[in-house]
Amino acid sequence: MSAPLQGVCRYCGCTEESPCRYCRGIYGCTMLHGVDASVCGAPACLRAEKRQAALAKDAAKAARRKHGDRYLGMGYGAVIEDLRRRKRALRRKR
Repeated sequence: MSAPLQGVCRYCGCTEESPCRYCRGIYGCTMLHGVDASVCGAPACLRAEKRQAALAKDAAKAARRKHGDRYLGMGYGAVIEDLRRRKRALRRKR
């Protein structure tokens, strides 16, 4: 999973200089998401970000439930990467 580009919305692809169709009527797009500024202030993009965060939280919770305390304290990306690495190792053994 690659890191989001700073100043470019990860959902609609707009920037502060070229606003998306959702933000044109307001004041232009404002990037809102933390340090990397990768989500604009459009309602559709904010809903998508909230939905993505909920899915990530559920996936991490399911992995912890399935594998016990092995993934306790690990972020979603680390959990998914570990699961992918294990799956690749199993495929190589076949």
